[in-house]
Amino acid sequence: MPNFSINFALDLPDGFVAPLPYSVGLTLLGFVGAILILSLIIIMLINSVANFRKSYLSRHKPKPPVRELRAKYFALLDEILVLFKNGQLNEDGVYYETASTLRKYASERSGDDLRSMTKRDLEGKEGLTILHDSIAELYNPEFKNRTAEQDIMSPEDAVEFVKSILRRWS
Repeated sequence: MPNFSINFALDLPDGFVAPLPYSVGLTLLGFVGAILILSLIIIMLINSVANFRKSYLSRHKPKPPVRELRAKYFALLDEILVLFKNGQLNEDGVYYETASTLRKYASERSGDDLRSMTKRDLEGKEGLTILHDSIAELYNPEFKNRTAEQDIMSPEDAVEFVKSILRRWS
C-alpha cells in the first residue's frame, strides 16, 4: 500500500529545519477538527444572539391595555363569587382564588412572573408593595383560627377588596 503524504518543500537557508511531512489522514483530521470548532463557535454565537433577543423582548414587550385587563380580571373575580354562592367553592377557596387572581393580574401588568412568589419574596420589592400588602390581607382570613373572635373579611368582601386594588393599580 503506497504511503501518501503531503510534503511542503521550502527552500530554507542553512540552520533551519524543514517542516515534518503530514499524512493525508492527519491533514484531513486537522481540517475536520477546525471545521467542528468553527461550527461550535457559530452555534454558540447564534444561540447567544437568540437568548439576548428573547430576554430583550421579554423585558420590552408591550403591556396589555389596562381597561381590557381589568375587565378580564373583574370577570374572573365575579366567577369566583358565583362558584362560592353555588357551593362549589368554600371560604378558604375564595381567599386562595382571589389572591391567585391578584397575582396573575400583577404578573400581566408587570411582565414578571409573580404567581409563585411568597409574601416574604414580595416584601420590599420595588413597585410591589400594594401586592404584598394585599396578599397579606387575603392570607389572614385564609389562615386565621376560625374559633377566635377576630374580624375576618367575608368572601364577598375579599372579592370587592381585590376589585378595589385592581381599580387603584397604576
